Amino acid sequence: MISITEIVLIVAGFAAIILGYLLPAGKEMDEEEKMLMEKEIRELVRREVEDQKETIENMVDDTVDNTLDRTERAMERISNEKMSAIGEYSDTVINDIHKNHD
Repeated sequence: MISITEIVLIVAGFAAIILGYLLPAGKEMDEEEKMLMEKEIRELVRREVEDQKETIENMVDDTVDNTLDRTERAMERISNEKMSAIGEYSDTVINDIHKNHD
């Protein structure tokens, strides 16, 4: 069975829904208010886009910096390996030259 409280709450809910539709429809804005509101909304959206653009640019810059650092470390490692290989090869060649000379 539905209690009186539930009935009152259901009726109040329907009344709130109906008032929610009637009140905004009854209040008509003139063209000046609409233009002003539209300008304010556009300004807020523009500011938010600029803020997000700056945030995205900062994130991209950080990512690029990290990638450059990793690439530089990898290139240094490869260069060191190649220099070591060339050093070992030159030692081998010099030893072979000394053996042939002797």
